[in-house]
Amino acid sequence: MKKLLIIFKLIKTVKFSFKIPAKSPFLFYDFQERFNVIKIKDFEKLNFRNEINCFILILNLFNIYFWMGRLKFSYCYTYIKLISPRIIYTFSDNDILFYEFKKFFPKIIFYSFQNGSRSISQDIFEYKKVKDLNCDIIFTHNDYIAKEYQKIIKTKTMTIGSYFNNINPKVNTKKKNITFISQFKERKDFYFKNYKDKIITWDNYYYPEKIIVPLLDEFCYRNKISLNICARFHSNKDEKFFYESKILKANMTFMDKREYINSYKIIDQTKMLVFIDSTLGYESISRHNKTVALSVRSKFVDDESFDFGWPINFEKKGFFWTNELDEEEIFKLLYQNYLMTDEDWFNKNKNFIKKVMHVENSLSKINSLFL
Repeated sequence: MKKLLIIFKLIKTVKFSFKIPAKSPFLFYDFQERFNVIKIKDFEKLNFRNEINCFILILNLFNIYFWMGRLKFSYCYTYIKLISPRIIYTFSDNDILFYEFKKFFPKIIFYSFQNGSRSISQDIFEYKKVKDLNCDIIFTHNDYIAKEYQKIIKTKTMTIGSYFNNINPKVNTKKKNITFISQFKERKDFYFKNYKDKIITWDNYYYPEKIIVPLLDEFCYRNKISLNICARFHSNKDEKFFYESKILKANMTFMDKREYINSYKIIDQTKMLVFIDSTLGYESISRHNKTVALSVRSKFVDDESFDFGWPINFEKKGFFWTNELDEEEIFKLLYQNYLMTDEDWFNKNKNFIKKVMHVENSLSKINSLFL
């Protein structure tokens, strides 16, 4: 019955393809449209989020894993076997299933690119008890997180930083305003259980935003600065209302991603960026943009991996970050960072910046990974 419910849900939410996948030397696992910027010729896409291939689905019926209830595993296994690629790429580095396929296809090269800042709860490092996870190379943001992957996956690692951060050159332009990176999610879509099996409510998870956003509102109002909100989603009315209800004094611009498509341009053009635990915030730091990290969520989700820079063992407070939700400390961070020039800010913090996220300046080295 459970299997039928999963299938029915898929039928309602995905489109169906009737094209027979062709054999190809390259296969993208969990392909999404934004990956079209990657220059690879002659590759197949395994896109199980919003497209189901009916030919693969029929073949899938002859796979024992399908009848064992492992629907996603069975579908992907069948797809890989039919395509028989030389290399499989994924940017879903936290999809534990991807690392199970190497033992079934030992001759295929498996490449995984870290595509976001990682934590323990509801993320890949919660799966320490899963055995036989393998990969050829995981391309990581920094040397510290590489060691965490190797604790749970048999793999080599290469530190290249964020792939998409690397291929988007920094825009040098006049900077203005303060930008806050939104990580908003609607209540109806929210579910969070930490690695200690404790259910975290929506109100607890987003309590930091309820305190920090009004503080930013006050800071911008006092200093006659506009406050930009870099939206998480496209045209999300609930997200916009959430911020409008908390920004009552400052002039606010809600930066809908349908209008402001390139997030890297947004962070390069802001005078100071503020974030809680967004990957884009860490990418901003690596681009030497003046950035303040208010990494205070760890206390509210009871998970230390939400602290700034985890798994790097930074102090709880630094010149541009804090793990403590202290209003006086936050105002201090905002003032001391905002008043600095970008050059002085970088020189003050460069020893920390280079640890957080590597920047690979050689595009030829990056592109060679997809040959």
